[in-house]
Amino acid sequence: MTELLTIDWVDYTILVFMLILSTGIGLYKGIKSNRSNTIEEYLFGSGNVPIIPVVMSNMASSKAQMTTNAFVVFEIKQKCLQNIK
Repeated sequence: MTELLTIDWVDYTILVFMLILSTGIGLYKGIKSNRSNTIEEYLFGSGNVPIIPVVMSNMASSKAQMTTNAFVVFEIKQKCLQNIK
């Protein structure tokens, strides 16, 4: 039989630490910045970033979201199958 992987407290600790760290960096940079950003400036790097890194970043974000969704669907499917048995 296959062994189901579970998320332990260490995983949650690392996840929360990374979220706090990235939120802190974003807040620091946002507060330290003296100019206001529009949505276009935020999404497209003020027009100063070449298109390839922006496209690659968007593709990586999309792939990460699809992977996360796939894992959630897999877990739900496994739990439903266990309840049927």
